[in-house]
Amino acid sequence: MNMKEFLSEYPLYRNYLLVEDFKLGNEHYYDPSEFKDITFKYFCEFEEEETVFNLSLDRGNHFNTYSYENRIADFLFKNNKLDYTFLTEGLCQSCRKYKIDFLLHVYSDNPISDILKNERNITLSSQSAIPGVISNLFIEKVGINPEQKFIINLSSG
Repeated sequence: MNMKEFLSEYPLYRNYLLVEDFKLGNEHYYDPSEFKDITFKYFCEFEEEETVFNLSLDRGNHFNTYSYENRIADFLFKNNKLDYTFLTEGLCQSCRKYKIDFLLHVYSDNPISDILKNERNITLSSQSAIPGVISNLFIEKVGINPEQKFIINLSSG
């Protein structure tokens, strides 16, 4: 499963493994800006069918990127674990009017390093992770507006 399937098919509060073994070289979705421009299929009430939607960050977010100077921003961590919630908006690419808001929660199961780039050639194991600890990133929907609708196909037989 990928982010497209997560956005289209997962219900509220169901955990989804976003990144397995998060470390330098495999660091994705470490801040909300990583979610911009993801496309996915979703039901458009104006088109009355499933169409392609595109994600953008909520305009209330005052940052284009949350990370700086090759580090993940401190406020995206709780107890050395990545843990943040943010609002994103999906826009129907067909009618360009219908919108869906997702409140998403991203977190790691174990502590992770805040370092993103290996500029000084420090060995990856000492820079990008806590020795002997494998950390995974998870995501869950904690809010959807309007309510998520599922299409049931009764014609398959």
